[in-house]
Amino acid sequence: MFARRFVVAATFTMLSASAFAQGRCTEPFEPVVPDGTTSTQVSLAQANRDVVSYMRATQEYEQCLLAEFNAKEREAKDSKKGLDPSVRKTLDDKADALQAKKQRVGTTYNNAYKAFKAAHP
Repeated sequence: MFARRFVVAATFTMLSASAFAQGRCTEPFEPVVPDGTTSTQVSLAQANRDVVSYMRATQEYEQCLLAEFNAKEREAKDSKKGLDPSVRKTLDDKADALQAKKQRVGTTYNNAYKAFKAAHP
């Protein structure tokens, strides 16, 4: 988990703010997870599929941002201009926020699943 978080953080650290501004990469929306004590097995199964899809979408988002960064880095190198160094803080914040969202979604689903199992032994 630590290694994955480091890779995610490193990826975001290297990104350009203009990649965010251009809007080519779209951060996925968090899925809605039902209350495990009142949900049905079908709705919980759908939530599981939604969570897995969300996690995949966040990986695609990270890859898109990395591609945007690589393009901006090449442009900066070709024009002999450097990327704005203040971007690192913004991107670190975005990486931390995305990681927190992923953890929150996973924890919310796991808690719903546990509550469902406790309510339906």
